[in-house]
Amino acid sequence: MSDPADRPDFTWEEFNRAAESEAPREENRFQPCYRHPDASTGITCQRCGRHICGACMVPASVGFHCPECRGGDAKRSHHGTSRSGPPVTVPFAGTGIWQGATPYLALTIGIVGLLDLILQGLPFALLGWAADPIASGQVWRLLTSGLVTAGLFNTIITTLFIFWVGRTAEAQMGAGRFLALFGLSTLGSSLALSVMQPVPMWYASFSAVLGLLAAMAVLKHRVGQDIRGDLILLGLMVALNVVIGFRGGGAAAHIGAIALGALGGYIVGYVRESRAQWTWLGVAAAATFAGGVAAAVLL
Repeated sequence: MSDPADRPDFTWEEFNRAAESEAPREENRFQPCYRHPDASTGITCQRCGRHICGACMVPASVGFHCPECRGGDAKRSHHGTSRSGPPVTVPFAGTGIWQGATPYLALTIGIVGLLDLILQGLPFALLGWAADPIASGQVWRLLTSGLVTAGLFNTIITTLFIFWVGRTAEAQMGAGRFLALFGLSTLGSSLALSVMQPVPMWYASFSAVLGLLAAMAVLKHRVGQDIRGDLILLGLMVALNVVIGFRGGGAAAHIGAIALGALGGYIVGYVRESRAQWTWLGVAAAATFAGGVAAAVLL
């Protein structure tokens, strides 16, 4: 008798009986699950078409749906609207406030911001985007600029937004991809500052949040979800900066972060349907290009 652990998520005969339809074609069988890349499956969501493993399958009237199309535990959900009308549910990364990478990223940004106030700008001077130090070889600032803020108000707003936006983004793409896209958005901000507006010093934390929003909009669009709420929120956040005033390199930083964030969202959304390892290669290539060009311009 075979080991139950070797049994596939679902046999094709069981699929036919449950879905009342033909099993997937041979070339579509055993693709990586969109939420668990290490799990191979031939089952797809009847609504959005993404591959789902046994842990992700939610029985529907016909076939199966993914957790985002059918919803899960209401205590772990954030509700939205799909293009076709029915509500969709995006599970959070976990049930507790400290689950996932998002709260720790928000806490890090908050702590760095408070230390900056206490130490009178020392963290900003060491980690923020700065043309002359980068030109002298301190290239880490291209990435660490995403951890610094400017002033108490900016620290509070950025920390709240990274927690709010990050929880949903991390639930959509996982902790690794979430952090990768945050870093890519930060590099996009640094690239734009280097090429368009090389101010003496700047920070990219708030811009990186805008990049995450752009990535989320692209990801949702690819699976047929309504992105109007994301675009409205993105517009309101940019408008907030317009009202406050684009000091220094604000405009360039936001443009770069949104552009690279959207590119990262497209890479993640595209390769999710194929081979999961290409996600990291694509994001790494985009990050290397952005960081390389930014450094080359200043060095």
